[in-house]
Amino acid sequence: MSSAEIPVLGITPFHRPDPRLAAALVRCGATGILDLGRETAAARAALEETVRLAPGPFGVRLAAAHLLDPGELPAAVDTIVLPAGVALGPHRAAGERRLIVQVTSLAEAQSARSAGADALIVKGHESGGAVGAESSFILLQRLVAAIDLPLYVQGGLGPHTAAACLAGGAAGLVIDSQLALVRESTTPAPLRAILATLDGSETTLVAGHRLLQRPDVPLAKEFAQASATEIHAHLGGSDHTRELIPLGEDAAQAAPLARRFATAGGVVQALRAQI
Repeated sequence: MSSAEIPVLGITPFHRPDPRLAAALVRCGATGILDLGRETAAARAALEETVRLAPGPFGVRLAAAHLLDPGELPAAVDTIVLPAGVALGPHRAAGERRLIVQVTSLAEAQSARSAGADALIVKGHESGGAVGAESSFILLQRLVAAIDLPLYVQGGLGPHTAAACLAGGAAGLVIDSQLALVRESTTPAPLRAILATLDGSETTLVAGHRLLQRPDVPLAKEFAQASATEIHAHLGGSDHTRELIPLGEDAAQAAPLARRFATAGGVVQALRAQI
């Protein structure tokens, strides 16, 4: 496999729709995944904008099954990323699209395979949002031995760690937080300023979710005793004073990657070249 053929899935970070970034990922030969967020009106507008900007097919991530009817997705959407536990049947019935499920454990992976998933995203505990107990590389090793589906790794990836995941049996790579500061990203300015200073230690685990926590971003402390359902309902990346930011430890790479490689295409090319 040449470096240009290494599958890279880029998900718009922080559970936030970002059509410009999704389209940029498509243009550089990656699979651009537009996270549709939590608001239906914003999701529909983002879909229309991505169809206009992207030069080819793209994917979407649906965090909530009720956000959109599967039949509403435009023909340009060829991949759907879903969290574990969401029913795949309605999406399968709505069209011939690749269905990829994010899993954080062997049990979730087995359930997704039985439900008809085409591939899995192995989401390690370094990732932002819902996570399990194992690192992405350890979880990958567990699933490679038990699951006969393509496995894409999400969590802790950078130019120096991606090759190890492919050598360990991964079919491809997933990046999200790493893209938050590239030129095409529309991450809001206040959050960009925070991301530019991260060192990787500014996350906390609350009810199985990895979140941004700093003295100037106190919301995670306010939700320290919240349930997983309450956490999920407040995830987002548009306003860090009102939302819980699903931030992975790999977000500390966003600033150095943006300084060195500038664009989404530059980051994707660097990952592939290093491998």
